[in-house]
Amino acid sequence: MPQLFGTQPRGQFSARHFLLTSSKPFVPRTLKETNSPRKLGLRFRAAPLFRWPFVCNRKLYAPSLANALKTRPLHSEPTRPSPHGLDNFPRRPGCVTHRLCKQPWRLHNSSPSADHNHHRSQFRHGVAWQHSLLLRHRHQLLRQFRLLERQRHLRRLSSSRRHLPRRTLHRPRRSSPGGKVQVTATSHADSSKSSTAGITVSSDIAVSLSPFSSSVELGALQSFRASITSSGKPDPSIRWSLSGPACPNNCGAIDANGNYTAPAILPSAPSVTLTATSVADPSRQNSITVAIASHFTLQLAAPSSLQPGVTATIVATLTPTPGSNPNAGLSWSLSGSGCSGSACGILSVITTQSAGGGAIADTANYTAPATPPQPNTVVVTVTPQADPSKQAQATITIQTGPSISLLPATASLAANRRVTLTVTENGTTGSSLVWSVNGISGGNSTVGELCVVASSPCQNVTSGTATQVDYIAPGAIPSSNPVSVQVAIAGNPAIYSSAQITVINHILVSVFPNSVTLPPLGVQGFTASVLGTGNQAVVWQVQGSGCASSGACGSVTPSGTFTAPATPPTPNTIQIVALSQDDSTQSGAANVTISFGSNILSLHPASVYAGGANGFTLTVDGSGFVLSNPGPGSILLIAGIARVTTCSSVNSCSTPVNNTDVVQPGNVSVQMQSPSGALSNIVSLVVAAPGSTDDVISLTSSSPSIAGKNITVVEPTTAGVDNSSVSFDLNVAALGAFNTSTNACNLGGNPIPLTRPASGTIAADICLFSQSGFDTSMNYTVSGPGDVAVISRQPAGLGIIHLTIQIPSTALPGARTLFVQNANLDKTAASGVLEIQ
Repeated sequence: MPQLFGTQPRGQFSARHFLLTSSKPFVPRTLKETNSPRKLGLRFRAAPLFRWPFVCNRKLYAPSLANALKTRPLHSEPTRPSPHGLDNFPRRPGCVTHRLCKQPWRLHNSSPSADHNHHRSQFRHGVAWQHSLLLRHRHQLLRQFRLLERQRHLRRLSSSRRHLPRRTLHRPRRSSPGGKVQVTATSHADSSKSSTAGITVSSDIAVSLSPFSSSVELGALQSFRASITSSGKPDPSIRWSLSGPACPNNCGAIDANGNYTAPAILPSAPSVTLTATSVADPSRQNSITVAIASHFTLQLAAPSSLQPGVTATIVATLTPTPGSNPNAGLSWSLSGSGCSGSACGILSVITTQSAGGGAIADTANYTAPATPPQPNTVVVTVTPQADPSKQAQATITIQTGPSISLLPATASLAANRRVTLTVTENGTTGSSLVWSVNGISGGNSTVGELCVVASSPCQNVTSGTATQVDYIAPGAIPSSNPVSVQVAIAGNPAIYSSAQITVINHILVSVFPNSVTLPPLGVQGFTASVLGTGNQAVVWQVQGSGCASSGACGSVTPSGTFTAPATPPTPNTIQIVALSQDDSTQSGAANVTISFGSNILSLHPASVYAGGANGFTLTVDGSGFVLSNPGPGSILLIAGIARVTTCSSVNSCSTPVNNTDVVQPGNVSVQMQSPSGALSNIVSLVVAAPGSTDDVISLTSSSPSIAGKNITVVEPTTAGVDNSSVSFDLNVAALGAFNTSTNACNLGGNPIPLTRPASGTIAADICLFSQSGFDTSMNYTVSGPGDVAVISRQPAGLGIIHLTIQIPSTALPGARTLFVQNANLDKTAASGVLEIQ
């Protein structure tokens, strides 16, 4: 028998290489039969040794032979058989199981023997033994593969966070700094297998705050910054809070960004504690104490003396420190040791306006008492609400005997501007007067000069009998401000008077009101006050970034009346500017915001009488309405109830009003609702009670006016359907005599003469025409004591009514008025159209 492992040519045999699968035994077949199958005596020829293509690849999470084949190429077969005891597989670097990578696969055979049967038996038993050994190796390998895969899977779950699936990765809450959490890892291959680990979350957050020491003026803004430091990555948000004795009412406010606004009124405990707290760990915070400072100044300019009964102006000027905004409210009081109440005089505040540089000036009129008190001094006290400790006082002497007074007693004057001062003598006339400014005779260029009235250049005045002089302010604010202009009687300096004049850098223009919100087409009147000059004239303008085209921002009249545009501009904030005619470089402005959305401006009619028999059409004018076509459009709510509404434009809508809506006197609410549900402002429809009787107001050339008459006037219910071309307000357009034989009406514009009979009564026929049309349902009456009456009414067509009037012989002569009233109690009067002769 030939050798089992001989060197026969390879062409006579073909080797089959079968790979291991889950359904086939792990047996490499390297033998091929030469003939058809036989039970015994089967001869085999040797084939080259098969080299198993198994490799270990540590990079594969689930190693398999299929992955190995895909990852590494098969090695070529050896050209010669390997000796017994040598590996046919080279060792692979990184193999996990040495046995898997090293152990060769080869057939175990005994040595050749002469006994053929012995060889056959030996070969048969050797193959069977070798087959069973291969099966055992297969099962052993499968167990090792499963164990290896599971070990690697568990190592991936527990050794590194990057192998955790996203849904099992635990991230501690950034705002939960303390406590323990538990992390559980569950196998995807076997959900019953899991492992847990406890994690302790700690906080090392530190909060820093800057500036750490701060003093803030009243109403000023101070920005604080807070930051946190931590070895982790906590939520960096900061929560700000204020605390202190004055909180929460008068300790200021702080926003979410750490911007602190001090209170406008100094609290009794002028400090507040500001705390920055970490949102991630509320136990970590930092606090500082902020001092609230008050350094504004208050000056009071008042005359030093006044004659009894004389009125003078007193000015109190509150000047804040830069960047602050204290409460500008000032409280005025009047007192005296020798008087109380009105016995000390009368004090009334008249204006409050800006004095430049953030300063606020309060002006008050003080009228001295008719009888000087004893002692003859009064004290004017001004107390600021922002800090009552900074009150200012002025003592005014009420003069007795001969005296003089200088008016105006106070004034504010821009640099190089002039004001005329007038002296009034009491108990003396024609006195020689001595003038000075801050004690300097006639003044100078530093404190201001006293000049002859209207002189240019200035003709200096130091003394004389002239009772008027001009004071010209210096070009720069003097060190002593306000300055005191004093006039005294020559030879009797005890009789004097003075005026306090405050010098400011330039003219200041203030506009009132300084901020308003108007709807489209809204109307607002503005006034301007010019401080620092006697010329109060201004030029009005409308300005804004959205005002490029003409009329886009509305219009303003020369008197300061502003009408908003029909559509809000973009942006919808504009300025109403007043330019000083004295100095066109100086101006003041008011901010006007044009609102969006629906807004009602007016109703037509705006008022009606209660108890009308018929309904009427109510037309609403305004802005921001939504057209009914194509719809849905805006809806009018009458007394809160939606009505069928027709909106023909964005500025006009109408709806019917029922007679039941106006049964009782009072106010009926009218409101517009947009398709989105937004509501407009509420406007009231006035329902007035009709008068029970008519009153007659008799006016003559000797008595052309009368007082004490209250006249209630309502609009006709037809006002909602009036337009520019057609009037439906019951006006008598024309009247005349009616010819019953021809049924002709001779319309005209002159009164109709009606002649009384000598005795009994007589009938006269007249006709009236109105563009709205008259009909027989209306009530027609003639003024007077009831002696002249309308006894018949018939339609004549084309809106003409034929009336028959009965005139008795006893009728009073004179002009009569014809009244026409419809079912809705609308009433019109044709005054003096009938003349009884």
